[in-house]
Amino acid sequence: MTLVNKVCLGLGCLLGCIPLMGTTASVDPAHDMSVAQTHWAFVPLAKPEIPATPTSFDGNQVDAFIWAKLQEKQLNFNEEADKRSLIRRVTYDLTGLPPTFDEVEAFVADGSKDAYEKLVERLLASPAYGERWARHWLDVARYADSMGIFRRGRYPFSYTYRDYVIQAFNEDKPYDQFILEQIAADQLDLGKDKSALAGMGFLTLGRTFFGRKDYIIDDQIDVITRGLQGLTVTCARCHDHKFDPIPTSDYYSLHGIFASSENPDVLPIIKYPDSEADYGSYLLEKQRIQREIDKKSEEEVDKFIKEERLLAGNYLKAVEGARSIKDFDDLEVYAGSIKTRAEVLRLWVDYMESGEARKEPVLQKWFSEYADKDPEAGRIFYNDWFKEAIEDKTGGHADVKAFLNDPDSPLNPDRDDVATWIRRKIGGVIGELSGEMTALAWTHPGSPMRAHILADVEKPKNSPIYKRGDPGNKGEEVPRQYLQILEGDHRKPFTDGSGRLQLAEEIASEDNPLTARVYVNRLWGWHTGTPIVDTPSDFGVRTPEPVQLDLLNWLAATFIESEWSTKAIHRLIVLSKTYRQSSSPATRSVEVDPSNTLWHHYPKQRLDFESMRDTVLAVAGNLDRTMGGLQVDITDPTTNRRTVYAYIDRRDVPGLFRTFDHPSPEATSPGRFETVVPQQALFMMNSPFVIHQARHLAGRLEAEAGSDPQAKIERCYEILFQRPASPEEVQAGIEFIEEFQAEKPAPLEEGEESQEALNKWELYSQVLLLSNELMFLD
Repeated sequence: MTLVNKVCLGLGCLLGCIPLMGTTASVDPAHDMSVAQTHWAFVPLAKPEIPATPTSFDGNQVDAFIWAKLQEKQLNFNEEADKRSLIRRVTYDLTGLPPTFDEVEAFVADGSKDAYEKLVERLLASPAYGERWARHWLDVARYADSMGIFRRGRYPFSYTYRDYVIQAFNEDKPYDQFILEQIAADQLDLGKDKSALAGMGFLTLGRTFFGRKDYIIDDQIDVITRGLQGLTVTCARCHDHKFDPIPTSDYYSLHGIFASSENPDVLPIIKYPDSEADYGSYLLEKQRIQREIDKKSEEEVDKFIKEERLLAGNYLKAVEGARSIKDFDDLEVYAGSIKTRAEVLRLWVDYMESGEARKEPVLQKWFSEYADKDPEAGRIFYNDWFKEAIEDKTGGHADVKAFLNDPDSPLNPDRDDVATWIRRKIGGVIGELSGEMTALAWTHPGSPMRAHILADVEKPKNSPIYKRGDPGNKGEEVPRQYLQILEGDHRKPFTDGSGRLQLAEEIASEDNPLTARVYVNRLWGWHTGTPIVDTPSDFGVRTPEPVQLDLLNWLAATFIESEWSTKAIHRLIVLSKTYRQSSSPATRSVEVDPSNTLWHHYPKQRLDFESMRDTVLAVAGNLDRTMGGLQVDITDPTTNRRTVYAYIDRRDVPGLFRTFDHPSPEATSPGRFETVVPQQALFMMNSPFVIHQARHLAGRLEAEAGSDPQAKIERCYEILFQRPASPEEVQAGIEFIEEFQAEKPAPLEEGEESQEALNKWELYSQVLLLSNELMFLD
């Protein structure tokens, strides 16, 4: 057992010995399915009645649930936010971008009853909506563009998953279909349009753990169960879950599904480039690199076969110990311990058991003198003998050479098979050329778009339970199937291929009590900053029943009734009185419910990292609204694409991301933390990006307002805050400009480039870019 497994087991045992407050061993839901099934999250979903409201009530169904809980505490809704705050709030919420001053003015002037509804529909139809809400989902999907290993470990087509998610939100793809495509698009009838294959990046773009299959599978189980089901199933990898009704057998039932799936050698094309010339150029360069790879591969195959032939004695000795090993992973461990290759060792086992070995003249000495008496001496003898024969250039050792060239000899493997074995452990020149091929696919404008997918192995198989998580200590085999707590007595093994499609169907089923609840809870949290269930990725038995369980259930049931439409839930939330409340709470409401559990006011929120950066670009007039395509380096201050298109290196997440609370792509994220640290303010004051945009904002003021100071100040407030400047703000701006003296550049550090000092309007622009009004939503 590895040290990590031992530590996990020890912690698990320790935690398992600590009783939960208010529980007893006799009703432990972790070990009693009948008790666990009464937990609120596992109870079958039923649509509750909408609470009764007065005839004068002007809210929607969401508000009825909120109002009922407020009334229990003798509280009421806060007043509605002013129209400027409301349009700014909902525009950022749905698109991640600021409204323009003209849009705000038009909305404020629109006195029609459906003005707000029209605004919401316009925003939901905007392409920017998909970019905004895709980023929320990419947090759940632990999206990144690299594998988390060496610098060349990049996913060449990761961007196709990001673009797939953006398109899915813009099209309002039904969530059940969204799930099916992300888990098993390769098994769906997609017709001619194969773009949905890109959705499988949900499973395939995680960490690669240096090729350790069990770790990759664990990550895939985690992103599915925590991301889609709100359950911490991977806690059952080493032992039964300490708190939830998830036995370790359930974990290995899922393990078998993904152990029966693999990454294909050739990724499917989902879209060809528009330019035939670019495509032709790409093919020529690809063929050049492939010729070099083929040449080097032939050399590596020759080298491989020669090296294995020099170890003939090792293989003869190893056969006896390998006969009983059926699992290839176990065979690899055994073969590696005695300096052999598992693939060749399997050929030797088959050859020795076929009876042909007994007829082979060069092996007679092994059977008569060494096999049963002194295999170690035989190993040395055969290694030396075969080395002599291989190096003999005089024409001798005809018997050994005949054996080496015999089509049935385990030392004359199929060259294509050897090439495949070598590719499993690419290195050296071939690795460099493969990296060059990957870079070509990534950067060449003529490269077809491909999808990172999984495909079923030829012979799917069940997984055994790894006792205490140790793959070297296997227990009973368990069938591929879904979780007992969700399937109950109706659970049936998955027998159709790997079972991935059946798994996806079980998750996307309207009978699954978790799927809709977990998703609408995430939607509510992304809208309001606080989910109904405080732990979005953990709906297990330790999670208490939420205050607004009826609202959660009603939203989940309505979501399914609306044919799994995400936009339908958006409308219910953002059109509600609850959402439209002012962010300035009533004194008594704060006294009774200081944490705003009952949603008696809208919680003031800071812009997230993506909206912050995109806002600075937008107000400077530099935001590039081009959608989709290859990633961009946003650490370059001149990069003007939206932040959702940033290249994310899992191995080295840029400090800028970490400073502004971007989640780690190591694992699925339940939500973003919000910190206030000095580095955030320092970035806004000193970063080349902000300074660059401040210069452009100043240039925009000059172009749009001329040289009059008052006109420029007023225009600056319109651009940044979408409102007129007050007389006091205009006067303060004029005084700032009049008193300004050009800053002297600070002394340069070694290696630092000289930077021209900001002029007065550039510095004034930067000061307003630093303001809380720009970075917070009321």
